[in-house]
Amino acid sequence: MTTPSAMEDRSITILVLGDERVGKSSLISTFVSRYFAENGIPGLMTRVQLPRSNENPTTTTIVDSQQGDAALTTAGNPKVDSIILVYDLSRPETFARLEQHWLPILERAYQGKIPVIVAK
Repeated sequence: MTTPSAMEDRSITILVLGDERVGKSSLISTFVSRYFAENGIPGLMTRVQLPRSNENPTTTTIVDSQQGDAALTTAGNPKVDSIILVYDLSRPETFARLEQHWLPILERAYQGKIPVIVAK
């Protein structure tokens, strides 16, 4: 049986990574607001904490890596539970960089111990 204090301590951190201008902030904004802004996003959402609910007592934090791969190469690796890699369908080079750039960095940083989701 889970105690109330154990439920309060549950948290998940999701790191959103990808090249510049692939839509990381837009993806987060759309997920949080449940609305897709055709004309851009209202502002950068670097760290969003979703509210708990009776259905989901876990604290979920989504971190937008505005500093790119520097987030993984300086001052240690952030503690995360999952990573979302984002690419731009209209820019094929951003998809190629997932395999050539982002996945090798993640393998070095987390040794394959963090689930990675590819989105866009």
